Amino acid sequence: MQDIIKPPVVDRRLSIAPMLDWTDRHCRYFLRQLSRHVLLYTEMVTTGALLHRDPERFLDYHPDEHPLALQLGGSEPGELARCTRLAGEWDYDEINLNVGCPSDRVQSGRFGACLMAEPALVAECVSAMRESTRRPVTVKHRIGIDERDSYDELSRFVETVADAGCRTFIVHARKAWLQGLSPKENREVPPLRHETIYRLKADFPELEIIINGGILGLDEVVRHLEQVDGAMIGRAAYHDPWLLAAADRRIFGDSAGPSSPRAVVLEMQSYVEQELARGSRLHHITRHMLGLFQGVPGARAWRRHLSEQANRPGAGWQTLLDAMAHIDDRSRPHRPFLRPLVSRKIIPHFICDKAFNRVTRRNAMTLMKTSNPWSLLDEFNREFSRMLPGFADDDSRVVGSNWAPAVDIKEEDDRFVIRADIPGVSADDIDISMEKGVLTISGERKHEAKEDKEGYHRIERSFGTFMRRFSLPENVDADKISASSKDGVVEVSLPKAVKQEDQPKKITVKNG
Repeated sequence: MQDIIKPPVVDRRLSIAPMLDWTDRHCRYFLRQLSRHVLLYTEMVTTGALLHRDPERFLDYHPDEHPLALQLGGSEPGELARCTRLAGEWDYDEINLNVGCPSDRVQSGRFGACLMAEPALVAECVSAMRESTRRPVTVKHRIGIDERDSYDELSRFVETVADAGCRTFIVHARKAWLQGLSPKENREVPPLRHETIYRLKADFPELEIIINGGILGLDEVVRHLEQVDGAMIGRAAYHDPWLLAAADRRIFGDSAGPSSPRAVVLEMQSYVEQELARGSRLHHITRHMLGLFQGVPGARAWRRHLSEQANRPGAGWQTLLDAMAHIDDRSRPHRPFLRPLVSRKIIPHFICDKAFNRVTRRNAMTLMKTSNPWSLLDEFNREFSRMLPGFADDDSRVVGSNWAPAVDIKEEDDRFVIRADIPGVSADDIDISMEKGVLTISGERKHEAKEDKEGYHRIERSFGTFMRRFSLPENVDADKISASSKDGVVEVSLPKAVKQEDQPKKITVKNG
């Protein structure tokens, strides 16, 4: 029997991916304090768990979690239909079928990514689910599996499932290897192919296409929304949840939002106390909150305090307050330190040293007596930006690359120079592109098929795909960028643009 209520209208411009062992009800309630509009997904729940165990354990949630989607794992149409009816009774806003998980455990149950090899069966499952509800039924899948990763096979899969009535496809931009890679490796080793999903949207404009995989922040979400209907973020939002604080304003046009990470913690008080009264352990809630103060002074102490104290008997709300006492966010806005940028070699050390020396020489006495050292950090930021504008803005080691070549960045009178160590890769296998002020160096170092691993005592060379990205200074002449490769070193030359007002000009003095 179908739901008799009016189906919800679900806004999928931004959503949080279903993540096993992570997006439980405590995590979802916490994330909801950061955004009122982001669509949240449950962990994948198998049909067997719902039909043969306690469904309340898997389906229970707080009403504030809406909009909320339930992800199901299964391949038997009748069982999926029964679980879909349960989802309607529990008032979920969407029911999603998992056709993307590559784990051995999921494959043994004949569901997840292995179903991409059986589009007719997926269509049958979707049809049965749609007949059991008026709520949206969606499918989350990969761009391919194993050697079956051509665009033709992907488009045939989407077309077959769409014919069964599915209108929304959430597509992970990596293919999945069903054998030989762990689920974690399947999120990192296969190269990202966002352009494949863009093409899918262009070929199926009547369908809602949501892009997933390797999305690290809202800037990327905004760029993807120029090509597709929505974007799904996963682990980036879990590890640094504060990035969602601006989502309602930037993505949904709602100016409301949390004022600070501290305010988010305080909003959790009533929920924490209610859950503790129901028998939950504090650790079950706070484990999802560890990354909230990412980049703020005291964040490490916050994480350590919660990790050590929240799982102790009797731990309660005061434990959270005690942990938050380690945070020093009163004297400056919430933003990350420069140290992580330096450690990842995004900012050359010599540039940082030079800027630091200039600031400290000007403020030698202030350093000895100031009660607000963050004002000096602000001055350091300004000095650094003046010396090398643009290059400090990117996390140039891209998640999803198997390795990242080391680079040097040098400024000369008339150009910037980027030199990247990429030995063992021919020029034909290196791609250098520039789009919207971002220079991307990418490629692949391939294994030699003739090499036999037997006899090796150590293998330290990195293989596979690589990518580095750099925001360019505004004064780079993009039309004159050139690159060359010699002895394993790729040199990219970025000439400086000569502003009209900087060109010599003779001024004639007229007789009065």
